[in-house]
Amino acid sequence: MFKYLIAALLAAPSILAQAKVGTTGAQFLELPPSVRAVGMGDAGITLTSDRAYYYNPGSLGLLDCPRIQIAGSPFPTEYPAGVDYYSMSIAGKLKKATTGSPLSLAFAYHLVWLNSGELVEQTYDGTGNTFSYKDYAHKVTASLAHVGGVEYGFGVTVAYACKKENDRVIADGVTYDYGMLVRVPLGRVFAPGDSGTILNRCRIDVGFAVDNLGSALTYFDHRYTLPVERRSGIGVNIVFQPFTLYPVLQLVHHTNSLTRTHLGFEVEWKKAISARTGLIKDDNDRTTMGLTVKSGGLYEALTGREWRLPLDLNISYAWVEGVMTGTPGMDFYGIELNL
Repeated sequence: MFKYLIAALLAAPSILAQAKVGTTGAQFLELPPSVRAVGMGDAGITLTSDRAYYYNPGSLGLLDCPRIQIAGSPFPTEYPAGVDYYSMSIAGKLKKATTGSPLSLAFAYHLVWLNSGELVEQTYDGTGNTFSYKDYAHKVTASLAHVGGVEYGFGVTVAYACKKENDRVIADGVTYDYGMLVRVPLGRVFAPGDSGTILNRCRIDVGFAVDNLGSALTYFDHRYTLPVERRSGIGVNIVFQPFTLYPVLQLVHHTNSLTRTHLGFEVEWKKAISARTGLIKDDNDRTTMGLTVKSGGLYEALTGREWRLPLDLNISYAWVEGVMTGTPGMDFYGIELNL
């Protein structure tokens, strides 16, 4: 999906100038900013960390701490002019849940941008002129959540999306996302005595979201609908100390009636190292893989001492298989600071 999407983004100006029906605009809004989700087959509907609120705004209120995140993917050289895609987000809570008040209110700001570099104008007479495209979006998310027991969150994202040609705005508009996430604990087993240590537990997570609602965008005097997606999914969080397992299934229904299935699996050791894999099933099935190393968890796992620094650094990597045999895969990198 990602490779075809980038190719469509680069060809979009000329295609949109000719097409009349069935074309969507602002396709870059579908590119994934969460390195964790990409490693799990891009199944992020039930996740609550690493920019999960991009997939489901309702997950933001269930974050456990403020976060600063940066991710990016310099695309393979087969794409012209070194196409790059990057994103950055800051998330925090205005109100934390307490024993007397279980409601949590959180906000986040998210910036995503894609640069084409310089492209050569393709004409019969060969003018040799060059041009470039820049796509970007500013997103603000708000989420209200109930924390404790059966947890649930509702969220809304408002975004301003813009496409520029040679630094001139050729299309822009406002989009809206909304979503909800419900987490239901099924049971816990405690260690003998009064320590309260949890040996294992299970939790069911169910999520639903709709992305990119809003008015059509105008390209070259023609209006094109936004790439609306409806996501739904279920995940199961299973803790068997010292491991945490998380399988997830996500279904995506696109504006053009295309339905994709995303399967993901993650295993985490002592909140220090997470390994993940996934499968994206559509017209071209692709496998994914990913890895995250967490500084605080790794320090505690190796030394047995508590991590006392105010910052916790997570470094993530993900890889997506190439669309066709022989084409290179795509690499994604991410850095997350937990405050």
